[in-house]
Amino acid sequence: MSWLLLVVLVLMAAAEGKLIELRKEVANVIRQHNTERSNRQLKASDMLEMSWDDSLARQAGEFSERCSYTYPDVQEFDVGSNLYYEQDFVHGHKSVRRLVKKALKSWTRGKDYFIYGPHCERSCSYVQMIFAQTDKVGCALSTCPSLKNGDIEETFASIFICFYSPRQSLLTSYPYKTGYICSECPAGAICRDGLCSPLGYEAVPAYIQDDPSDRLQSRQLGNVNTDALTDNEEHYLTATHNRLREASNRDPMEWDAFLEQWAHWIVNCNVDYPGPAHTYTNFQRLDQGTQVYTIVYDWSSEADNTNLNLDHGCRTPKDVLRCNHYTNILQPMLTSMACAAKDCKDNTRHLVCLYDNKVDREFTPVQTYTQGPRRNRRNKRKPKFLGFEAPAAYTLETSPDRLQVRQQASSN
Repeated sequence: MSWLLLVVLVLMAAAEGKLIELRKEVANVIRQHNTERSNRQLKASDMLEMSWDDSLARQAGEFSERCSYTYPDVQEFDVGSNLYYEQDFVHGHKSVRRLVKKALKSWTRGKDYFIYGPHCERSCSYVQMIFAQTDKVGCALSTCPSLKNGDIEETFASIFICFYSPRQSLLTSYPYKTGYICSECPAGAICRDGLCSPLGYEAVPAYIQDDPSDRLQSRQLGNVNTDALTDNEEHYLTATHNRLREASNRDPMEWDAFLEQWAHWIVNCNVDYPGPAHTYTNFQRLDQGTQVYTIVYDWSSEADNTNLNLDHGCRTPKDVLRCNHYTNILQPMLTSMACAAKDCKDNTRHLVCLYDNKVDREFTPVQTYTQGPRRNRRNKRKPKFLGFEAPAAYTLETSPDRLQVRQQASSN
């Protein structure tokens, strides 16, 4: 009897799957889901950005180890699900990536048959991926010596499973609301790449290894109770600006030394001084201890309303246009940006950000200022700074807290 029991236990062990490390594929999984969800042809007005959920991944892992190609009982797992398997063992990172890509491709293939309505028919796997209010996913991959597929017993198979939450009915629910893209986002969300994304949202957790281009680089913000901006704060300010621009199909901006010098010069706790006449300028007062980059996300809530009563607002080139912080950020021609901050000694900081197009900049780079404006050197037109006329011959000097202009001694 003991011998028979041992055989049974060995056979049961052989039937159990073995979980395969999937961390390197998390970013790809999220990216593919959000690519499908942001498809403008859907015309979804309430589509949430999807993010990874470790709890769902653990549940999917537990289910995948059972090596059964069947949908889970909702009484045990209250989730939506997508399944894929192959008759082969994955071995190594390349084969894992290949299988995950094939699984995602097989699910998205259903969009060829998708018809908007409260039923999924031949596109259920695809519909599961694009349910607007299902915004969490977790997946797992297991190898199975024996996998049960209905009445068929497959040997040496690999099964990939994704669990989704909150679960929606594929047979009775519309997958999303139609209308203007992002027009029905929940409160506190911004529109990013055609998806409703909560402020401070991170689709792929920072501790999961992924493609750096998929999210902001993970850096320690350090002490935010400071005077000038730290290197990390500059990094996050640039990244958050470009997140908003990317969501509106704008090219990214780069941090610019010339604009940084001007920002250090004009930042002032008492007066909102604008930058050079050709720049766009944003101002903001924030409490000490506030993470500076969150202010940029707050600006996005201003949308295109340029009639707002802002305590610390914005300026456009030569003040010819009305603006808000957000409309300044989204100017399509911008290539460069820089910001500066100053401790106002009242438990607040003052922030100023400048933006321009480096190619069309009215003034030449700092090292060639004595040559005059780049596009008007022949007529020797004198540039203007902040409404006052600059000396005919001048240089720029930097000190720890400001940019200084002094007249050169005449050579005559």
